[in-house]
Amino acid sequence: MELPDGTQPPILDHMIIMAPAERVEELRAVLARAGLTESCRRRHVGNGTSSFFYCFDNCFLELLWVCDRDEAQNGPANDLRTPDRCESDDPAILPYAIALRNAPDGNGTLPFAAFEYQPEDDAQGPKLVAEVSRDLSQPLIFRALRARPPIDWTDGLQGERQSPGGYAEVAEWRLELPQGHRVGPELRLLIEAGLLTVSEAPSNRPGLSAVLRRTDGRLELLQLPDPRSKAA
Repeated sequence: MELPDGTQPPILDHMIIMAPAERVEELRAVLARAGLTESCRRRHVGNGTSSFFYCFDNCFLELLWVCDRDEAQNGPANDLRTPDRCESDDPAILPYAIALRNAPDGNGTLPFAAFEYQPEDDAQGPKLVAEVSRDLSQPLIFRALRARPPIDWTDGLQGERQSPGGYAEVAEWRLELPQGHRVGPELRLLIEAGLLTVSEAPSNRPGLSAVLRRTDGRLELLQLPDPRSKAA
């Protein structure tokens, strides 16, 4: 898959771990022990979800769960099938989402077929989601509404970013897929654009890790917790 003419290359804005609500606290504890600092908590009105942000200079990690099942299943975001991604234990269903940005005003298109939906809270306009996201074997891919990385935010939601733990930015995101799992053309475009790497998971379960750049320049690999297994 190639970028359509006139489309700017996408930038990876943030990655999302989609978890069962009952495991959020233990996952937060695992991330805290790894040295990550929560930046803010958000409630996504119209989506039926809540999340914690872990901001770095250039992007952020989001830990997301379903807080209102009726809203998630019957509201404007029902096509996202968030409860399935958060709560299924089927390794073929990916509990991860990728948010992209590619325009200074935050209104850029996605480089592949997409659909729109309007959440109840319409202050930021319609959400744009890749059509492939209807396939639960592929990551949920959507357009981020923010146009800038956390280091440039002016609303304070970035907090101290990850400076308390000595981390500056994410140098690389690594997605692990079960053996034989199909890599769709949309995900392959993101791989070829250098936004993340994809490999087979040794445990045959999907996984996510990040190569973090510390403030002194050293790189450190952080294996992020499996949202479906009891956190260690």
